[in-house]
Amino acid sequence: MAEEKSMRLSQAARKLNVGLSTIVDFLSSKGVQIDSKPNTKVSPEEFKMLYKEFQNSAADKEEAAEVTIGTTHRNQV
Repeated sequence: MAEEKSMRLSQAARKLNVGLSTIVDFLSSKGVQIDSKPNTKVSPEEFKMLYKEFQNSAADKEEAAEVTIGTTHRNQV
């Protein structure tokens, strides 16, 4: 079984589509002390808490990635 690894705060923010300060504020409200620096490590347990809280934002990001804007397809001859 693969061991879960911690990730950097900036990576978690990108995955969850939220800001660094949002993550730091949320973790602080849960009693977790964390530096607000982008390279600060987030443990797998902390990321699970974050994912549970911000999963809707992450889903919105995935949905938006599938949208194409500004491209037209011309099938007329």
